Amino acid sequence: MLKTHLRPIRNAKFYFFLKTLIIIFFSPFGFAAEAVIQYPQNILLNKQNNVFLVDKTNRRLSVYQPGPLPVKLAEQPADIGKKLGDKQKRNDYRTPEGVYFLEKKLTPPEIPYDLYGQMAFTSNYPNLFDRLAGKTGDGIWLHAVPESIPLTRGSRGCVVVDNKVISSLQNFIELKATPLIIVSQTQWVTSEQIEKRKIRVENAFEQWRKLWESQSLEAYAGYYHPQFQGGGMDKRAWLNHKNKIKSKYSQIKIDLNPQLILSFNNQFIFQVYQNYQSDQYQDKGVKTIQGYLDIDTNGAQGILILSEEWTPVNSNQTATSQEGV
Repeated sequence: MLKTHLRPIRNAKFYFFLKTLIIIFFSPFGFAAEAVIQYPQNILLNKQNNVFLVDKTNRRLSVYQPGPLPVKLAEQPADIGKKLGDKQKRNDYRTPEGVYFLEKKLTPPEIPYDLYGQMAFTSNYPNLFDRLAGKTGDGIWLHAVPESIPLTRGSRGCVVVDNKVISSLQNFIELKATPLIIVSQTQWVTSEQIEKRKIRVENAFEQWRKLWESQSLEAYAGYYHPQFQGGGMDKRAWLNHKNKIKSKYSQIKIDLNPQLILSFNNQFIFQVYQNYQSDQYQDKGVKTIQGYLDIDTNGAQGILILSEEWTPVNSNQTATSQEGV
């Protein structure tokens, strides 16, 4: 059960109804206008885990639950780096901006209580996009501070919450699966805008899936970034691997069930349940794809895939033994 100091919204439907009433405004003629509810633009699809969103300008950490649209479960004050702006290098005292994942939980005596309070969660900063951009540094965590330290002090780059809050936040966290999105300032969009953007991304991946399934490798290769890495292979090795599969299997069938679409600027993270079948081999797993959103020459949503990671759902398979990547 959630702690009261987290200010939880216990009934999401009631919250949705209440928020609708609050934001209704009246025209000059005295008629109620249609309510416009807005959502953070970074969460396009989420069927899996809670998402943490940090707004650096407003110094707030919000928790959004999975569902058709992102509904806020809780919101708390948060501290950030002493210096303004996006982190670029080690010891610049800035908090990075992007999509990260909380990876490991630390508690005293693993960490000093006077610096990190009763609990900390590490992140995967620098992520793939950060490394390609030449950003340096590490040790960007979500952590607490003792009650004697104000949240206005400023950190070395970490996201910091009150010591009373961190133990309740852990109830929302699944390690290596809960995203931590950090933005300069939250950009709000309507449900129609979210749906439109989501469909454009899904349509782009549907075209990619069809090319993969038909083994049209020349067009398929156009969806991959020159610096692609996946399964321990670069782009050239990856396409050679696909050519070998094409010569081995006469036909393949791929079903994708999207679970998560997150965006930050032109970056995306796309996670799907993947069912791969051929005339000789089949596997099932979760695929996480990272890359860049782009507009193609026809004005449609384009994607450039930077990395793919595949995790089997069958315990008899391993991530290094699959052929259907």
